[in-house]
Amino acid sequence: EIALAHVGQNVLVVSHGGALMMFLRRLGYRPELYSQAGTLPNCACIEVESDGITFDVKRVTGLIQPK
Repeated sequence: EIALAHVGQNVLVVSHGGALMMFLRRLGYRPELYSQAGTLPNCACIEVESDGITFDVKRVTGLIQPK
């Protein structure tokens, strides 16, 4: 709904890590391959591009690399 309401605009959405992880998984991105315990740390940033219908993960920063 947010993407459809703001087509062509930049939008900042702030959320808890768990909700962001579920969003990434729904888009086919597998953050558990990149982060410890499959969680997003505080201040992680996800850049997504959307036309209001489809979503494309452009960048994910702040994930802690597994040891």
